[in-house]
Amino acid sequence: MEIDDDFDNEEEAIHLAIGNNNLAIQFLLHQQENQAIHVGSIPGRFFIYRDRESGHYRLFDDYFSETPVYNDAMFRRRYRMSRPLFLHIVEAVESYDNYFTQKRDAAGRVGLSSLQKVTAAFRMLAYGLPADAIDEHIRISESTAIESLKKICRAIVDIFRRHTYGHQHQMIFRGFFALVKNEVFQECLVS
Repeated sequence: MEIDDDFDNEEEAIHLAIGNNNLAIQFLLHQQENQAIHVGSIPGRFFIYRDRESGHYRLFDDYFSETPVYNDAMFRRRYRMSRPLFLHIVEAVESYDNYFTQKRDAAGRVGLSSLQKVTAAFRMLAYGLPADAIDEHIRISESTAIESLKKICRAIVDIFRRHTYGHQHQMIFRGFFALVKNEVFQECLVS
């Protein structure tokens, strides 16, 4: 009889464990169904494969290679400044804020280059373009374009206001303020 009692106790324990496991699984499934579904790094947003690398290479080939697609006059017209001045600004903001340095994201993918971030910001400033209009050519999301704009505004003010001793820095600072409409710039610094 002792063997039968042990067998009954084991059988009851197994049934109890299976029942508890089933309850736990039901609870987890219920929780999972009630959670917001997202695939991106920010809850509620989906990841869009933009092929950032090809965006960088296309931008580089178009404007910054040894034999760019667009000549100096086209560069000046589109960027509202000379290529050397633009590259000086890129180098300065990259040294000032590592946000502009190309890194890998959490998934190991190569991030946006400094050329992409700075170009996006200057295109929005120069042409008054909305952030989502930049995506197709530069391959940058709306939120990243806005963040780049805010960070470059702060960086340029901090870098070139302090260093107005050189003629080139004075030109950069004056050119930047001529490029930016006052209300847009103020909104950029406040937010």
